[in-house]
Amino acid sequence: MCGGAGGLLRIFERSDDPREEFRCTKSYRVEGDESSIKQISLAPSEENLVCSTLNHMAYTFALGSTDIVEGATDPGFRYFETLTGCEAHGPSPLVKSAAINSMDVCVWKPILATCGRDQTVRIWNYKEKTMELTKHFKVEPLSISMHPSGLFLVVGFVDKVRIMSILMDDLRVVREVSAKACRECRFSTGGHAIAIAAQSAVFVVDFYTGATKFNLRAHQQAVRSVQWADKDRKLVTVGKDGNAFLWDARTGARIEETMQPRTAFTTAVLAGDAVSPSSQLFAVAADNTIKAFGAAALAPDNQVSFVCFTREQQRKTWI
Repeated sequence: MCGGAGGLLRIFERSDDPREEFRCTKSYRVEGDESSIKQISLAPSEENLVCSTLNHMAYTFALGSTDIVEGATDPGFRYFETLTGCEAHGPSPLVKSAAINSMDVCVWKPILATCGRDQTVRIWNYKEKTMELTKHFKVEPLSISMHPSGLFLVVGFVDKVRIMSILMDDLRVVREVSAKACRECRFSTGGHAIAIAAQSAVFVVDFYTGATKFNLRAHQQAVRSVQWADKDRKLVTVGKDGNAFLWDARTGARIEETMQPRTAFTTAVLAGDAVSPSSQLFAVAADNTIKAFGAAALAPDNQVSFVCFTREQQRKTWI
């Protein structure tokens, strides 16, 4: 057995011809994956084979059933099955590295959506541990958010934001919003509005009409996190400029703000409704620290600020 370029697996058998000791009798190609096969491992029973490809995928191949299914006419039949039961995001066609850019979990259904550097959007069922849908695009999706009903997606791209309907076997674009380089988008809790962060601006868009309700401009650099609060009546934004703002989502007015000089926030999460005194905003900074704020007034909470160590930093610290 020999694996090669284009996801092609060849099976050689000993030949009686002295001029050709082994002869290629069968060849199989990994369905939907043209990446080169890098490694092969054969089970002790010699009935199953596991192979890995250049784009970090692992497949199983049933050698014992090749003679039986050789004449299979079912167009959906697959010789190769993913080792984990579902496919993962692979590397980008341009940058040979794999990464998930964004993900979101549905509120009403056991599904989640991810978008990756491989220019795909994938719908997963985390209860069944299966991937239900994959959609390929010509450009890389940067951000994603799922409607509470699990029937719609909003996906941010470099050129624009697309609102999609989730069908049985496809994602259909139903509306487009002119917002470039959207790296953060968020459906409201009720699903009636969408907050779209495009560079330093945040657009609040009506989901049903696609009209822009507000254009929130206060950040000096890119917005990294958008959080709905107080039953969708408030909106919290955190930016790379170290600023955090609390907005009235019904009028677009700025309610509270906090500015952290020489700080660059990368993401944030809101605990609470941004109204009660106990609600807090936790923001991750580029210097590996987590800073806490009282969400109602965005007042810094000095009691919660600690360093986030990476595994390598922890290893060095322990040594």
